[in-house]
Amino acid sequence: MSVASIPQSQSVLGSVGSLLSSSSSPGAPTGATPDAMGSPSTSSSAQVRSILAAYNLEEISPSELSTLTQQLQQAGALSPADFADLTQLRAELDTGGTQPDEQVDLLDYLNNKLTSQKKQLNNAVQKSPTGAKGVNTDAYLGQTIRQLSLMQKLSTIQGPTADEPVDAVA
Repeated sequence: MSVASIPQSQSVLGSVGSLLSSSSSPGAPTGATPDAMGSPSTSSSAQVRSILAAYNLEEISPSELSTLTQQLQQAGALSPADFADLTQLRAELDTGGTQPDEQVDLLDYLNNKLTSQKKQLNNAVQKSPTGAKGVNTDAYLGQTIRQLSLMQKLSTIQGPTADEPVDAVA
């Protein structure tokens, strides 16, 4: 079995995915989630776009990633799984030696990580006496695929950055 056929991204369940479908009607509520006091608060695609406008996912520091994650969670735009994946991404950056204020291209970082993991998994499968039987690729690649998918969704919601022409995104 080759893991080259494993998709680079897959659907991530959660509130962020529904924001794309509601983007045609900016300001429309995407769902209600309880705030810290337990009362419902309505988030909107406009609110999420406003949060994302302050960040560039291709030049973001780990400390900015933490702030972005907290703001999206407070806006009700992240499922608990999405929040956990972004929190884990921050921890990985810290463990990898990225300084809190060092700029990182999260899309490139996650694409490179996924490529490396696929190579390692292919090597393990080739060396295994049973081959691909019993190899749980989702367990090995799942979190990285979810993180990359989430970053791609956030990037899509965010739209082109100020220094990118619209044609470069399309």
